[in-house]
Amino acid sequence: MLLITLVILSILTMYFVQFKVENLQEQMAKNRQQVSDFEDQIRLLEVEWVYLTRPERLRQISAKYLKNNGYALANQIKGEDDIERIYSTNYQEEFAPADKVGETKNYSF
Repeated sequence: MLLITLVILSILTMYFVQFKVENLQEQMAKNRQQVSDFEDQIRLLEVEWVYLTRPERLRQISAKYLKNNGYALANQIKGEDDIERIYSTNYQEEFAPADKVGETKNYSF
């Protein structure tokens, strides 16, 4: 009698395990499909971003909607000396050892 009970319990356990595994496999398939859909959406958005940020389109929009109707204000344009000074200062602050922070280095670009 004990043997029959154990066999029945093992059959029921196997059935529930199989049922749970099938459900998990279905869930995995749905999740894979969702990931694929999201990757497709990301690719589409990247293409749209590249299309919308084309330089010629941005020039047209800036000419139409910006009040000065230019590409940049005069104070937004930096000279070569200003750029070297800004980048060399930032580089020294970020990457210089603690005891040599005050020293300046020349970087040629």
